[in-house]
Amino acid sequence: MGMLQNRPVRSADSISWLRSGFDALSGDSRIGFVDGAAADNTDVVLRVELINAYVMGITSETRAVSVVLRVRYERGGSMLDDQVYRGRHDALTWGTGESETQSSFDTALAQLLGTVDRDVMARCPALTAGAELR
Repeated sequence: MGMLQNRPVRSADSISWLRSGFDALSGDSRIGFVDGAAADNTDVVLRVELINAYVMGITSETRAVSVVLRVRYERGGSMLDDQVYRGRHDALTWGTGESETQSSFDTALAQLLGTVDRDVMARCPALTAGAELR
C-alpha cells in the first residue's frame, strides 16, 4: 500500500475494510444490503473492485492517502453504468503508528462513499425504505 517514513504499509484484510465502508452506507434508511445473488426485486446491484489504495509521504511531516474504486451498477442482469471513484486524505504525520495511517485510509474511503451514495440514489429514484442492493 506504499511507504511511509521508510516503512512499508500493508493491509491485512482490504476486502473486510472495504466491506465495512459499504456497510456504513446501510445507515441510510433508503438502502439495504443483501449478500448473495441478485433477486428479481433487487433495485440495483453493485459490483465493487478496489483498483488501488496507497499512502505516500509527501514530506517527512505529511502524508497523502488515496483510495480508488470501480463500481459497476447493474439492474435485471444488465449493466447500467461503470464509475471510478477516488477518495483522498492529506494529513500531518505525527507519528508512524498504524492507527494514524488507517484513519487516513478510512477518511479517504468515506469521502468517496459519499459520492457512491449519491450515485446509488440517482440510479434508484424510486428507492424507498427496504429496497435492496446487492
